[in-house]
Amino acid sequence: MGVKSCSRKNCENIMCDTYIDNIGYICDECQKEFIDYLIYNEVEYDDLSKEALIRFLNAFIKTPKGTFSSKTKFNINEFFKKYSK
Repeated sequence: MGVKSCSRKNCENIMCDTYIDNIGYICDECQKEFIDYLIYNEVEYDDLSKEALIRFLNAFIKTPKGTFSSKTKFNINEFFKKYSK
């Protein structure tokens, strides 16, 4: 059994179970961050075709890990705290 490394830039996770043709392996962490990536890019991902999903995933896999994690997303509460007295 070979090591199945995540194909995402800067991701060091191994033993990935998910393989997508023409993209490679993608770990669970990157799969979760992919949703944040879609939200960040204001993509209505529930109704995406398989082809569109693959296009977005192909772009995402080239981004460094951690770029779109939920802790880097805009926080509306922090925004309002800045303007509260």
